[in-house]
Amino acid sequence: MQELDEKTTRKLIAKRSFSRTVESLESISLPLARVLAKSSIFVTFRNLKTLTPEVAQILSGSESRITLGGLESLTDELEDVLIRHRSKIVLPDLITLSPRVASAMAELNDELHFDRLEALPDEAAVELASHPFVLKFFRLNSLSDKAASALSRHRGESIWFFHRLRISDQGIESLSKYRGTLYCRNPSAIHS
Repeated sequence: MQELDEKTTRKLIAKRSFSRTVESLESISLPLARVLAKSSIFVTFRNLKTLTPEVAQILSGSESRITLGGLESLTDELEDVLIRHRSKIVLPDLITLSPRVASAMAELNDELHFDRLEALPDEAAVELASHPFVLKFFRLNSLSDKAASALSRHRGESIWFFHRLRISDQGIESLSKYRGTLYCRNPSAIHS
């Protein structure tokens, strides 16, 4: 595992690029989190394995959008930190989505990508419906009637489904009432 020290991090940020992608880090140190929290760039971590509550606390104070790719789940303590601060932290690789985290993510001023989420809990769908931007589900493979009904009230301009989606006729009827555009990348994406 590679570790970025504070000096190297400051050099990367000083290049004044709009965004940075970090492929190799599996965790974020406290010094790195402090530097990132003071920067104004968008940072994407692709392969994180762990995130401590202390680092999450620091990052949640940042004005920049920080994508924490690789994290599949959150402890209750991490959820509490991220929810309390309504931060600009994006979590694309979650495999479960609690209503509390969905509510916090719905407040982000950017489209939301759910790269690994296979099932969308009804209560989380209700929270995501208030999100005013695009929703993209890359692996979602089923949608309950209640979740479909909630998403039909989504405030954003579009919802994307990239995977074959199991949904009832009632769910299809609900989604047909969506005012935005539904995109289904797989020609047989929606079926009952």
